Amino acid sequence: MGVARAPVGRDSNEFATRCAWISLDRSFELNLVINQAVGLERSAEMETHVPEEVDGYPAVRVDVEGGPTCRYWVGIASSQTFSAGASSLLNTAPPLCEKAEALASEVIDALRNRS
Repeated sequence: MGVARAPVGRDSNEFATRCAWISLDRSFELNLVINQAVGLERSAEMETHVPEEVDGYPAVRVDVEGGPTCRYWVGIASSQTFSAGASSLLNTAPPLCEKAEALASEVIDALRNRS
């Protein structure tokens, strides 16, 4: 995916755990938030949401066309989601929603392989 192997940021609290990675060319950041004890209905409250599917799982894409971020919220259980996002750091950033969806897909692959 063109990002550094080690995350550049990690933090956790009672609500979730977040990791972030910077692209090798420093044009974009990927971030992943896991252990979110909320369902997809929470993401549907946001103004700019589009119902989608990622690798067979229900998802909601949250972005502003041409904006500096794109995020997918993916439902993996009735009250459990994770979100995968991409943010532009430079004007040369690649299409952010493609990167965010690819990260979400990799998380789903990892979950399937653990089962």
